[in-house]
Amino acid sequence: WNFGEFDEEPHEHSFGSWTVIKAATCGAQGRRMRLCACGEREYASDFATEEHLYGIENKCVVCGDVWEYYENLSYELNADGASYTISGFGGEIGEILALPCYYNGLPVTAIADEAFRGVDGLVELHLTDYMTHIGARAFENCATLNLILFEKNTHLGQIGERAFAGTAITAFEIPADVLVIGDGAFAECRALEELTVAEGNSRYAISKSGCLIDLASMTLLRMGAQGVFSTDYTLTAIAAYAFAGCNADEVTIPASVIRIEKNAFSESGSTKVAFAKTEGWIVTESGDAADGVAVVPTADKAANLALLTVDYLTYDWYRVDAE
Repeated sequence: WNFGEFDEEPHEHSFGSWTVIKAATCGAQGRRMRLCACGEREYASDFATEEHLYGIENKCVVCGDVWEYYENLSYELNADGASYTISGFGGEIGEILALPCYYNGLPVTAIADEAFRGVDGLVELHLTDYMTHIGARAFENCATLNLILFEKNTHLGQIGERAFAGTAITAFEIPADVLVIGDGAFAECRALEELTVAEGNSRYAISKSGCLIDLASMTLLRMGAQGVFSTDYTLTAIAAYAFAGCNADEVTIPASVIRIEKNAFSESGSTKVAFAKTEGWIVTESGDAADGVAVVPTADKAANLALLTVDYLTYDWYRVDAE
């Protein structure tokens, strides 16, 4: 007998759609399977999602993973009575600072002004989904800080004035929920070359030349790493510290700009400033245009820079002839 004559001829399997046998969770792999018409089965594993849902004890309620965080922190109860702000710290932080999800059974939602200003040796910052507010100068001059990690479902909504100024961060994505970025939030971040805006954020944009733009007021918040002005947005204002750490040798103020905030060129790397429109400028130390004193930019670009960085560094500039 030739038993082989009844064997099915070899063929290339044509598998159908995957069927999930076990869904992946934050702490466990998943399993799936698909079938060929001949009955052959193929299996595959899915990686754990790692999207933990941390609860009151800083432990994932799904898989029990514990969020490891720096413990020597000080807290203040917020006005809502339902959340906490990190106000400071004790001891030595080390290279990694992970902040907690909860304290005393309530979410930790904010970092106070100057809470970690000037910390030595800090390299990584880990922020939870619960964090909504980073205060002014919170991490200013943390000179070794180069990596900021958000959880996937971050709800950060506000980044304070000069919050990350003078840090070594190389990349930063502005989360989708951010509606407020304070002046100079990324001032003097000379290594920051990859500044992006998350999909879904309609308040801020990055121009083709890498400039950070506040679309609500058409204000330049930060000059791009390329050191050239945006040409794809019509800017009307320049924020404080917009050029801090800028590597552009020469800057031209577009004719559309009608206000330059005080300290816009503070700590600037520029050597020359040209004005596309020189008529109608006044300066005021009070911030009230009615108190302004006329100043006339000239063809001498180095002299213009001196006006902005020496004579009137702490003054607001307005163009009063603007329609």
